[in-house]
Amino acid sequence: MNKRPPDHVFKASRIAISNALNLRILEYNKNPKKCKNCFKPIKYSKRNNIFCNSACSGSYNTKGRKLTNRHKQNISIGMECSTKKNPLYEYRNGEYVRNDKGQKKVRYTRISIKNCTVCDKIFVTQRESSRKTCCRKHSIIARTNRTYLNGSRKTIKFKHPIQGIIILESSWELKIANLLIDCNINWIRPKPLSWKDENNKEHLYYPDFYLVDYDVYLDPKNPYCIQKDEEKMKYILDSGYQVIYGDISIVEKYINDIGM
Repeated sequence: MNKRPPDHVFKASRIAISNALNLRILEYNKNPKKCKNCFKPIKYSKRNNIFCNSACSGSYNTKGRKLTNRHKQNISIGMECSTKKNPLYEYRNGEYVRNDKGQKKVRYTRISIKNCTVCDKIFVTQRESSRKTCCRKHSIIARTNRTYLNGSRKTIKFKHPIQGIIILESSWELKIANLLIDCNINWIRPKPLSWKDENNKEHLYYPDFYLVDYDVYLDPKNPYCIQKDEEKMKYILDSGYQVIYGDISIVEKYINDIGM
């Protein structure tokens, strides 16, 4: 049976190995390997790597790469989901999941990152969900075949010189928008106005156009809508707002008069 060598032999061996390693490191540092991206020396412990860190690797491999806006938004959401700012989402097994930590037992739900079919905005929803829009308002707009007060609601993307891409909801709105631009009249899609019914219940009124230089709202309506919205329009006009509403011919005449 072989006897175990004395402790001083093990100690001498460890010292010899350490000295040999230090010599190799000194020799390597005389002419170290350079990072392919930043050209800084790579440590001896990482001498088999091409880059000094993952940041240099990503920067070099994506150099000259053009990302679409959708790709950038997906990366942004992925970064947000993986940080402590949004603890509801985590990256697990190659996909983002939602965890409801308020429950006694942590439950995970697969999520999906989608583009709104109306405004093209990125939103997060459950993987199994059939949701296609970012909010309830756009969900209503997306139902282009449902009956509406002015007939069939349409979804028309319009390039506005100030607000960018906006959504028009009827051929009347498109006609008025083009006429305003032809007459060089500044207009925007306005914020909703608050009004109260006879029961003192608060509602929101959404006029179609707001003329910035004239402080006037435009809202073309068919006869049925005029009759239906009589209470609402009376409250709005009594509140001091200037609203030109009614048949499209009335609105067009007003635009032509001020645009002359």
